[in-house]
Amino acid sequence: MKEKLIGEIIQEFLFENKKMPPFLESKVPEIWNNIVGDYIGKQSEQVKCTNGILTVKIKNAALKFELLNSRSRLIDKINEQLGCEMIKDLIFK
Repeated sequence: MKEKLIGEIIQEFLFENKKMPPFLESKVPEIWNNIVGDYIGKQSEQVKCTNGILTVKIKNAALKFELLNSRSRLIDKINEQLGCEMIKDLIFK
């Protein structure tokens, strides 16, 4: 029998009991700030994740345009940090 780390056991429990998405959704704002860095993090407001859709309000219009061009790359990086394909879309407001 393969030994498991406590984190793996907790993840399995959360997935089996359909509690993982809400748990992961609560981590997305922190992950967002880690991925985009301090400057973009400070320009971001209302970072929310609901049903696999990440919504971020950006204060700077030019920055918003630049982030729109990087949308799929950002989704990939966030999902990589989460360890699953939870984020399906990223909307900037």
